[in-house]
Amino acid sequence: MHELFAALGSLTNFGQTNEWRLVADVADGGLAASAGSTARPGPSALALMGLGGGFLAITGRRMRRGRAAR
Repeated sequence: MHELFAALGSLTNFGQTNEWRLVADVADGGLAASAGSTARPGPSALALMGLGGGFLAITGRRMRRGRAAR
């Protein structure tokens, strides 16, 4: 089981607040969850995801070729 905690605001590190709340546990003082997120990955995040996906594809291909040669 996993639990997600969040805090309101634009924080850049964990120690900036002690106001962490359990997401979707509104009855006990947690933060409400919303399906309409406004967060969008920026161009640099998308580029990194593309590079990571390419790396995984190349690595997987090389591993499969190495197994076939044995």
